[in-house]
Amino acid sequence: MPCPTCYTSQTPAVPAAFLPFCSERCQAIDMSKWLNEDYVISQPLTADVEGPTLTPDSIGVTDDTLDPTSAPDSASPDSEPHDGIRRIH
Repeated sequence: MPCPTCYTSQTPAVPAAFLPFCSERCQAIDMSKWLNEDYVISQPLTADVEGPTLTPDSIGVTDDTLDPTSAPDSASPDSEPHDGIRRIH
């Protein structure tokens, strides 16, 4: 497979870190073309397959878990009031 930057034939000695390029130089040239916007994606990407839609119900979130003033059932009478702030003493 030829290098996409310089089109030279690749040898088996090319390190895997550079593939599909033949060298770090060609890899850097390609990256600079993307960063300088010489290469662009001409059309917006569209999803061919819809993924799952996440809703609070589908991930187990209830109104009780969203209420920051609700104290856990195991709160003892001498514990500090629950105000959503964790204090370090």
